Amino acid sequence: MELLRNRKKRSNCKFLNNRGSMLLLSYLVIIVLLGVSAAIMVLGASESRTSRIQRLSSIAFSIAEAGLEKALYDLREDFVNDSSPSWSDGDINGYTLSPSTDSYYTIPYDVTSLNGGSYEVQLLNSSSANAIWVESTGTIEGMSQSLRAYVTAVNISPWDNAIFAGAGAAGKLISGNVDIRGSVHLLGNGLAPTDNAVYMGGTAEIVGNNYSGMAAYLEDKIPKLPTITISGEASPSETLSSELRIKRGMIELSGSAAVGQETKNADKNDGEKENVDGTYVTDGYDCGDADNRICSSVYSDNGTTEAYDLGDAVSFPSLGDDAPEDTTKTIKQYFIDEVPSHSNPTGVDLASALSNLQASSNFKYYDDTNNNNIFDANEDGISMDGSGNMYISGRIYVNGAVSIGGSDPITYTGTGTILAEGNVAIKTSLITPAPADPSDPALKTYPENIIGIMTPGDISLGESAQIDIMGLFYAENQVVVNKQTDVIGTLVTNYFDTGGQVPAVYQVPEVVNNLPEGLITSSEVWFLKVVWKEIDAPTP
Repeated sequence: MELLRNRKKRSNCKFLNNRGSMLLLSYLVIIVLLGVSAAIMVLGASESRTSRIQRLSSIAFSIAEAGLEKALYDLREDFVNDSSPSWSDGDINGYTLSPSTDSYYTIPYDVTSLNGGSYEVQLLNSSSANAIWVESTGTIEGMSQSLRAYVTAVNISPWDNAIFAGAGAAGKLISGNVDIRGSVHLLGNGLAPTDNAVYMGGTAEIVGNNYSGMAAYLEDKIPKLPTITISGEASPSETLSSELRIKRGMIELSGSAAVGQETKNADKNDGEKENVDGTYVTDGYDCGDADNRICSSVYSDNGTTEAYDLGDAVSFPSLGDDAPEDTTKTIKQYFIDEVPSHSNPTGVDLASALSNLQASSNFKYYDDTNNNNIFDANEDGISMDGSGNMYISGRIYVNGAVSIGGSDPITYTGTGTILAEGNVAIKTSLITPAPADPSDPALKTYPENIIGIMTPGDISLGESAQIDIMGLFYAENQVVVNKQTDVIGTLVTNYFDTGGQVPAVYQVPEVVNNLPEGLITSSEVWFLKVVWKEIDAPTP
């Protein structure tokens, strides 16, 4: 019995010991569960806070984008509606500002609230009147996001170039030995990536950035180029702000041909910028280098690696396109319909007169709206005085070819556009008068006087050596420049050929502000290039 009691006691002790262990284990499980729950709660709170930050950050970013878009709209409208567009003139689309290149200043928008938050837009001017920094900050519930953009306004008018060329197909757009001073814009429609859009040889220079080589008497007639300060040079340098753009096709340079000019020690402080401002060529260069993105004959501020930068914003203009003024008509038909009836009191056969126009030609063809048998300054028409002086005004349509020739030069005044159904040939100098005082900017005679000539066919410029031609020329097919002809103006065509000689083309930037009535794409078209990045991390 005693032994049995002792066994029961021992058995009860085990039970009691096991019950204590289970209680301790339960406590441990509870503590672990509480810890896990606390961790889950902390994690959930952290995730909720992170989610809130991300949500507010996204909203703040969208608000900042909206502020940037608002600023881009005003910057674009300022260039579209201003006759002398500039982002540094103290007025941007009606907002009075205090431009600065040293510190950001705020655009005073009346309403900046959006989606429960608000934005602030600030500007910082650059050295160029058509480039500016924009910083937009969006804020909501203490969360801020900022975007900074560098905005450049590009005039994509074909007339803001020395040469604008369109189609490619089987031939090269530009070939030969030519000196081109000003911007060149080639679309290369129809060209494969390995085709040459340009082949330049000899001592040719495409996209020169100054007027080196222009005859002094011609330079006296045109506005002075703007100047910039180049680092390392003591005196300001004149510049055409030239750029090369090729959307499709390569550029091949052989011999001493180059884009721009190498700046040598002897060239410093010569008052001219040698490098071009930029090259934008998608398919690259064929210059004898192993890499088609490298070309030692290209002297450009941005090197040779950047591709075409205007997307599909630019197309080659055709006389068969819809007229912007009346989309039920083509550009050509609209031009013809807008030509005055020309009462033509002198009875001139215009087609005959323009088929063989020379310095000795003597006629008046005009619309006598004043009914006084006098070709008044406000009337459309064209005349020659028999002594080599031409006057042109408004739109002139001729159902035939145009040939301007003879051994003596023709000097013209007025502004007007000739549309010829046939081909056009200019075989003698066609220039504006000499200024009364070449040193007076107000007395420059070009492009205050300017002629535009258009044809659905071909234009041939120059027949003998040393011909100078001032004007704007559009040929839907081809322009050929022969001999040592100097063209002061712009050529817009699908193909350009130098005829195996050494002509020169000089862009005059001011022509885009003086385009004659009726010229194809005669209104300025501005394209904004925007490079932006996020500059601030979300505020925690």
